[in-house]
Amino acid sequence: MEKLILIGSIIAVFILIVASFPSLIALESDDDDLEFIVSTDKDVYIWMGLGGKHVEVTLTLKNNGDTDKTLNFPSGRQFDFLVTTRFGRPIYIFSEDKLYIQMFTNVTVPTGGNVSWTLNWYQLGHILLGITPFRLVPPGRYKIIGIIPSIERRYVDTTEILIEGYRHLFLYMFFPRLYSI
Repeated sequence: MEKLILIGSIIAVFILIVASFPSLIALESDDDDLEFIVSTDKDVYIWMGLGGKHVEVTLTLKNNGDTDKTLNFPSGRQFDFLVTTRFGRPIYIFSEDKLYIQMFTNVTVPTGGNVSWTLNWYQLGHILLGITPFRLVPPGRYKIIGIIPSIERRYVDTTEILIEGYRHLFLYMFFPRLYSI
């Protein structure tokens, strides 16, 4: 009898989790006319410790179909991106320190058009992911993973960037005029 109650409790908790987070289990659709693209303004950046520029991340949903497409969201969170090392260790999640309105929202992508969000990453690590806040990440290769967590489908795309630093540090030490503004 106790095993039956335990199994029933586990099933009830599973149903509650599934009902609470529909975008986590959204099915992939092959007949979808929406294309999701993550891009950056450059492929190679200079480390911000040497006066480099922030990384400009653009998340774009393109409608290649012949009708307008509307995506529904369970909250005000309509997009997100995270940055990982080339080995997959997350170092920054855009939404980690954000609050979102708790109501259903939607975005309509017009026929033949697109909807874009442009965000900046200042090459900083995040405290909740084991890196001191406001500390610059070291130079290296990073993956930027964009996410559109709609109820109908979860869109994911990835791009890679390189943050150079050591070579520029060497040049800066011996040729500082190359980097003067």
